[in-house]
Amino acid sequence: METTEQTGMLSKIERKGEVAIAAMAAKAKAEVEARYVIALQRPRNILETRNVILDSCKRPAFAHGAIYKKPVGGGKTADGFSIRFAEEAIKSMKNIAVDAMTIYEDEDRRTVRISVTDLESNTTYGDEISISKTVERRTLKEGQIAISERMNSNGIKVFLVAATDDDLLNKVNSAKSKAIRNSGLRLVPQDILEEAWDALLKTIAKGGGDPKAETKKVCDGFASLNISPSELERYLGHSLETVSPKELQDLRGIWTAIKDEETSWAAVMETAKPKKPGKTGPGADDDDDGGLGPQKEPAADPKKEAAAIDAASIDKPYEKLKELAARDGVTLEQIHAYMKSNKLAGEKTEELLQAADDKMRMVVMSWKSCLPNIKGIKIA
Repeated sequence: METTEQTGMLSKIERKGEVAIAAMAAKAKAEVEARYVIALQRPRNILETRNVILDSCKRPAFAHGAIYKKPVGGGKTADGFSIRFAEEAIKSMKNIAVDAMTIYEDEDRRTVRISVTDLESNTTYGDEISISKTVERRTLKEGQIAISERMNSNGIKVFLVAATDDDLLNKVNSAKSKAIRNSGLRLVPQDILEEAWDALLKTIAKGGGDPKAETKKVCDGFASLNISPSELERYLGHSLETVSPKELQDLRGIWTAIKDEETSWAAVMETAKPKKPGKTGPGADDDDDGGLGPQKEPAADPKKEAAAIDAASIDKPYEKLKELAARDGVTLEQIHAYMKSNKLAGEKTEELLQAADDKMRMVVMSWKSCLPNIKGIKIA
């Protein structure tokens, strides 16, 4: 009798579970259909979209956080649109659906699938991101057990420990935001992105009028990341009292990159080469050895390199990379490996063609400075 009752209870639970799954599937289907119907009824006006994005780029507060800058090795840096800019661009485009779904999880890692879909053209870009459930810490809390330990690039011992719920949430949200940015920007017309980039640089160059006030804002921003003004002066190689507008712009880009977890202050300082004492300010000799590492050639100016690139190259960066590779004696596999090592291509991408257009475009525009590093990559 008892067995019969238990069996009957299990049957009821199974039936309720099946009904719940069917209801969720029907709800998801209805939501997807509704999105497409609304998109067809209210199509975007691309000229209006352009105006909205460019108007946003004229706001100083937005512009200062819309571009990131991070080190990519060899004393070079890379910059690009930040997560905040991508969010604004996706919102301005309208009729774009962003979906994130956990497709696998165990005690060691979580895998999330990100997809960004243009509901008008039915074009989808996406990626799968795998997030480990561990974080690195310099010190262990009482009772905390280290999974492993290593010496970082600064010679400091760090410990790999299990991530807390808050740590994991931050890692997942950061990885999702980056994937959404990379996929979402591929849906925005390239000419609009180029106009937006120029508009952002003009807005940033104008500054806020008072250099000292702008310097204080930058210091306050870095202070929120536990980076002191003395560390900023060590990076610049001179006092903040003599900081130039161009240096302030660079610092804002670095702040954005660290805030979006594109890089870390340790990584920034690894590539920094401060000037010798006595040669400070924007007119200092960049070839001076600051004592923090071997001399490196000054970074090439992407704008000067870009001047030799025609519009077709910008529109078709993959084709341009093929042309540059054949001309300079490197392979597409070497270029792809370089992009992956500098986080310009996802770890899951199997060939260069799968990389995002905006990332390939960055390599094209700074080809002269990237080429020595690409040639140094050995493909087995």
